Amino acid sequence: MSFFAITIIALSTFTCPQSGQADSFTTEDSAAKCSVFESPLANARAWQKGDVLVRTHTSFDTINKRKGIDENGVSIWTESWNRVVFDFETGKFCNLSYTVTSELDLASPDGSEVATKIARYGYCCESFQGRIFQRRFPGELVEAKRHLIGPQKKDLVGYIAFPDFRGIAFMLGGSEDSLEYAEKLGERFKTGELLRSYSSSDDKEIELKLEVYSDERKTNFCTFHFDVKSLMPKSYTSFSEMSKPFPNGDTRANGPSGSWKWQLVNSVYLPKEWNASTGKKLTLNQREHMGRLHSDHEFHWFSLNEDLDEKLFDGSCLKDLESFMLHVDPAKCGADSLIETKKGDETGDKSNSAVQEGQEQKGGGGK
Repeated sequence: MSFFAITIIALSTFTCPQSGQADSFTTEDSAAKCSVFESPLANARAWQKGDVLVRTHTSFDTINKRKGIDENGVSIWTESWNRVVFDFETGKFCNLSYTVTSELDLASPDGSEVATKIARYGYCCESFQGRIFQRRFPGELVEAKRHLIGPQKKDLVGYIAFPDFRGIAFMLGGSEDSLEYAEKLGERFKTGELLRSYSSSDDKEIELKLEVYSDERKTNFCTFHFDVKSLMPKSYTSFSEMSKPFPNGDTRANGPSGSWKWQLVNSVYLPKEWNASTGKKLTLNQREHMGRLHSDHEFHWFSLNEDLDEKLFDGSCLKDLESFMLHVDPAKCGADSLIETKKGDETGDKSNSAVQEGQEQKGGGGK
């Protein structure tokens, strides 16, 4: 699973805003108001082991600032299913991915499809020092050479492309997803020194506006909304205030935005949905395209902090394509919440595989 890096949350430089741009807070008051950022961090640290299937839809459309959708651009979408199983204490991991990608060239006479790709791969790790099994279908099942991976835990996590969803409350626009990154960001937010405005509703939400970066060209702001009861983030928006206006006179540029929905499992909040949007530059057919990247994630949790099936780590789920699909196809692994009812089906029958639908769409372009 790919989570697209952004640079808006750059904390290396900090400049106080000009007088009148921010509410006035004492250092102690600011820190108290920003202590809300401790809640998602403490929550994430409680994830010891778990099993989840994630469905992700990602779309990218090139944008013409004057006309909207760029008629000479591209439209790209992906649909993927990821089975993610983890035990962070012992280093047992399973990462299985099924992805369909379609690229459309809007400059062609009929907007015909450039390419459709189907990728199926997986990694199973017995422990931090144990065997690692990997397979990219239709290739063979092989065992990784440990001495080529590196001695650190982060080397292993990086090698198997493991998404550390513990950092999801701080994945702003699709940024780095590790707990370590989230803790660095959260600890900086908690100090209160970035706080520029604050409001609270006793029965609804808390709003905090932070100044996260500033230099001679621009100042970046990010606004968070937290649920009052759970103290978990609900949404965020960001923008840059430019020192020099654009040709049209605007001085504001929108940045990444996103939202979360949470569910309570074994006294821990887990993501049910996560949506993100950010600007992105992509190269296709030797042409660069600027556009907006949207990603929508849905989570079906099988367990959290409970015993896990050891067969998920011994490579048996990679022995053949049928075994692989039993773990990533929501209709076959019991992830009912990720199966879409077909339009026009009044019976609500969800027996049709969402993954099978993805295969059927491979010649049809974007949604």
